[in-house]
Amino acid sequence: AAFGVGLFAKESIISILFFLPLVIYWWPTETGLLPPTEKFPPRGGGNFSKPSPAGRALIGGKPFRLVILLGADFIVYMCIRRSVTGIWMPGGGDTLFLDNPLVAAGALGRISNALYVLCRYAALLIIPWPLSSDYSYDAIKVLAPFSARNLIATAILGALAFGLWKWHGRDKRAGFAAAFACAGVLLVSNLPFPIGTMMGDRLLYLPSVGF
Repeated sequence: AAFGVGLFAKESIISILFFLPLVIYWWPTETGLLPPTEKFPPRGGGNFSKPSPAGRALIGGKPFRLVILLGADFIVYMCIRRSVTGIWMPGGGDTLFLDNPLVAAGALGRISNALYVLCRYAALLIIPWPLSSDYSYDAIKVLAPFSARNLIATAILGALAFGLWKWHGRDKRAGFAAAFACAGVLLVSNLPFPIGTMMGDRLLYLPSVGF
């Protein structure tokens, strides 16, 4: 019920739908998914080519039913949102070009420039300077999908993702923190859909907890 009410207060609470599966995945014994004798993920990295104990137990576990209930709340909220605004998702007509130029960049242009913005986010986490209260129109240049800037950003993020994938099982806490940061920034990254701004320092508050 609190999750459903929270959706009407601030849509960013949707991030819980990403965080809860991460908690279940990384801490299955603490959440009651596995008995205390089980250890997951294994030290040295997990083998995702075979079903894991946590994956086999997830379907019938109580934590999974909680995810289903929260998902049902989200569907009800989206139906109400659709009936009021006339659109299902952000970027469907409620985002202004002056606020987020990526709405007019096309899918490939939006994704490639959003990946560059993610690199800027990563840099701000390391050195939080310079900061800005406004990243609206022309604050960040929107370049062609295959521009050198966007290609370099994509390569950097690819290397980081590969490194996290290889390293995630070696330290349980660090792996969870990295996954938390990635999940926290996903919804505000403009990757799945355009949001109300191209970039915002405030959008890093929640992902920075994982950093």
